[in-house]
Amino acid sequence: MAATYTLANAVTEICAKQKDYAEQRFGANDTKTYYRARKLFWEAVNMIIEPDQLKASFPSLYDYAINLPENDIYGLIGIATRPIDSSGEVDLADLTQFMKLIEWNNNPGTTGNAKYIRKIPMSKIGNMGTKTVVPDDVLYAAEEKTILRFYPTDSDDQIRVKYIKTPDNNTETTTSLLLTFTMTFILKAVDLASNLLEKERTRR
Repeated sequence: MAATYTLANAVTEICAKQKDYAEQRFGANDTKTYYRARKLFWEAVNMIIEPDQLKASFPSLYDYAINLPENDIYGLIGIATRPIDSSGEVDLADLTQFMKLIEWNNNPGTTGNAKYIRKIPMSKIGNMGTKTVVPDDVLYAAEEKTILRFYPTDSDDQIRVKYIKTPDNNTETTTSLLLTFTMTFILKAVDLASNLLEKERTRR
């Protein structure tokens, strides 16, 4: 693997694919400071992580994206432990740079984690009241968007969350992308950005 591969390198490659070798239209030497190649690189990164838009237009890339290896975006993987708040919730949006949930658990048997999780629909957990009988060793849980909700609400279990952080699209062009992504991921993002740019360039 190369010792470094900067955002500037990615931009140069995207521009070259569009025959903008001097980077005057889409890259570093764009006099209008639009820097479209750089912006589309980050758009491509986000599309691979949240791949719904890829299914129709880029099916082969979609296959990679829906099975995206965590190792390919190692710099964006966050792990945090959060207590259940007084209303029986954990708000994932409070996590640093939260973008997408990978998994969560409470590891019963460890300190502060006495109960086993039973996942149920959010509608069902919302109808549980104070008279609902719950086994002592069970914690009911529901997940919806960025909210994890639990019952009983006074549980003191600690929830361990693994998630994908939002990419920093203000990264300096001199920064190595290999601090965040593998070369495999970078090259796929470069190809996708080039394809997006091609569609824009040839659109009538």
